[in-house]
Amino acid sequence: MWTLSCSLKALKLIGPPENETLKEGDSVNLTCAVNCSLSSPQFVWFKNNQRLPSSDPVLHLPALTVNNSGSYSCALKTNEAVRSEIVRIHFEGVQSFSSLWGVNYTGPICAVRGSNVRILCSYSYPSLHEVETVRWCSMNSNEGVCFDPPYVYDSSSNSTSEGFQYVGNKQSNCTLLISNVQFSHSAEYRFRFITNEKVGRWTGDPGVTLRVGVKALKLTGLPESETLKEGDSVNLTCAVNCSLSSPQFVWFKDNQRLPSSDPVLHLPALTVEDSGNYSCALKTNESVRSEIVRIHFEGGSTCS
Repeated sequence: MWTLSCSLKALKLIGPPENETLKEGDSVNLTCAVNCSLSSPQFVWFKNNQRLPSSDPVLHLPALTVNNSGSYSCALKTNEAVRSEIVRIHFEGVQSFSSLWGVNYTGPICAVRGSNVRILCSYSYPSLHEVETVRWCSMNSNEGVCFDPPYVYDSSSNSTSEGFQYVGNKQSNCTLLISNVQFSHSAEYRFRFITNEKVGRWTGDPGVTLRVGVKALKLTGLPESETLKEGDSVNLTCAVNCSLSSPQFVWFKDNQRLPSSDPVLHLPALTVEDSGNYSCALKTNESVRSEIVRIHFEGGSTCS
């Protein structure tokens, strides 16, 4: 384990030898040490000029991955403008190809208990590599970045947890299918792949979040007794019953997709053309739709 101390004037930075090559799985401590007397100082850490959540004097990187590559610095919380010198963490043989490595997920998923969920996923890597092992892990049971078991899927041992099915491949598709989802399946899931090169491996971190509810979507529109007339304004609202950050929606009228992706579908001036059956779904899981709201006209007026 390497221990790095950092400072600028009041701080001092010590790193590993310049000729030392870090490898995946190594543990690194970055220590921001103050050379002047302060009572319980708090710190700010930066990676590639982006602020990190830690305020401790030691930033612990327990199991390095390519994702940890970057330039690190620190500062006192009371004077963030004055930063330490930089410590660079990189991996030989991978850094120059870093833009070619990656895992892409569809985004957070909200699912109904008992439904089937397809986590769409794709991954990329340099063309000279060949993928040997693919894995999925649930962060409910796995710690770190999917280095060690348990896995919900592991191609190297051909093991799969009950209800999980890998429907991807070893080229670019990493889609995972979960059948009959239950509340216990609510978790963050991460995909990891390992190639035939020693440093050619990658974990999609952060992963994709799945939340399971009794009824994931609720469509609110008009009371059954409400009578509408042509020209009335109507709002249909698609509400998510589980926690998601900035969800996007899909709207349907008579099973035909509408262009809106907002949580509220606004019908500003009703006409006969607006008659139909409306429903909504999350963009990340279009197969699970809300109940239907019906808008129709009777004898020149509209009823819902």
